[in-house]
Amino acid sequence: MNKFIFPLRLKVLITVLAFLMMVVGFITATMADLFHQDKTAYVRDLSASVTSDIKNEVDTILGGYVSATRVLSEVLFADYIEPEAKQRLVKPLFVAYPEILALVTTGRHDEPISIYNASAVRAAGIDPDGLLDFASAQPAESADSIGVYSVKLRSGKHAVVLTLEHHLSAEGGTLTISAIATPGLFRRAIDRADAFQAVLIDARSNPVIGTVDADTDVRWATATLKKFENLEDGASGVINIWDDDVEYFAGAAKIDVGGLH
Repeated sequence: MNKFIFPLRLKVLITVLAFLMMVVGFITATMADLFHQDKTAYVRDLSASVTSDIKNEVDTILGGYVSATRVLSEVLFADYIEPEAKQRLVKPLFVAYPEILALVTTGRHDEPISIYNASAVRAAGIDPDGLLDFASAQPAESADSIGVYSVKLRSGKHAVVLTLEHHLSAEGGTLTISAIATPGLFRRAIDRADAFQAVLIDARSNPVIGTVDADTDVRWATATLKKFENLEDGASGVINIWDDDVEYFAGAAKIDVGGLH
């Protein structure tokens, strides 16, 4: 019986093919790993960029609304200006900053003082008297600080209360002014999140506005924020977190004013 013998050339061919397959497999695995690393680095960098963009946009928006609130405060307490003239002066500001619904405070004798954008309040379906609930809102921590808080109105609608100190030039002393605005004032900032989920959180860990509905559970955002240690004013950062063996990137930034994140 003839014994079957592999030809030498066939052995060489099989050896070469096996070697080539090993090389191709190694190259494929290396390329896949490099691609994953590049993709991971890209997503991380994009997360950092989007976080920074949102933070800068919120800073810009707050700067404009704080200035508008200070001007409205000056008009509100200008005793030398007639009420009709005050209405004419504040109208352009309400047009330029349509998200501001009202300015409310409490006078020396605890009397409510307010000025509001009647058309905006009507359009939002809000009871003007309900705005006075925030006349004694939590004051700013100091005369130079600004507070930004998320609140719920009597109507069930969400609003933003911006508090700052107003110096009374004639009588001396200060009063806490509360500007009540719709969360939409931060809409163009949060829209920069694009494909990412983003939430703006106040100092009390309440959601102000986000890419999800205001009543949606965003505890994931507050829980993630706790993972960022010693985040100073104006600073931002990105960390990677794992959930059910899936890696995510989370970016956070502390807004320069208002205690927002």
